[in-house]
Amino acid sequence: MSRLSYRCLLLAWVAATAGCGQRLPDWMVPPPVDPRALTKAVMAQADADKNGLLDAAELATIPALRDVASVLDTSGDQQLSNDEISTWFERVKKEGVPHREAFLVIMDRGKPLAKALVRIVPEACMGGTIEPAEGRTDNEGRTMLMIPTSRVQGVRSGLYRLEITGKRAKGKPIPPQYNTETTLGFSVSVLPWPRQEINLE
Repeated sequence: MSRLSYRCLLLAWVAATAGCGQRLPDWMVPPPVDPRALTKAVMAQADADKNGLLDAAELATIPALRDVASVLDTSGDQQLSNDEISTWFERVKKEGVPHREAFLVIMDRGKPLAKALVRIVPEACMGGTIEPAEGRTDNEGRTMLMIPTSRVQGVRSGLYRLEITGKRAKGKPIPPQYNTETTLGFSVSVLPWPRQEINLE
């Protein structure tokens, strides 16, 4: 959900419940974001040599972070520091958007993959602060992800693993490297995610 759409919904809800003493429904409340705690969790999960920097090999353990590293790496040293990661979480917190649209196109060797289940599962470093989301592709391979228990389309900002399950051409199952053994990442934030189309090899 865009920031503008959220504000419109929020104003409508406030107008409708003015004077009733009601709190905001859960789907209108942004998830808790503690930049310091989340950065510490990222480092605990990925910083194997404990030097406070994540190199290419360490970033591979959190694919969602690896995919946006070139944008977060403001120093240009091909690594991510505590400060660079914390700055990203600070931006997420400041934005305060409860849901963001997450649109994907899944291709199978260049052709749309229909009826595939696409899931994003929060990385362990997110500490249970965000929920998984999912969607099923249409005949053009397109899907809009949504939290199953939510009343609105969209997902929470954060770091995820991307899983794609279903059948390929001729009924063959999608191989494990795209689901149970996935190395695909998905990042949702104030920054645009660089990969809106996934092509299975």
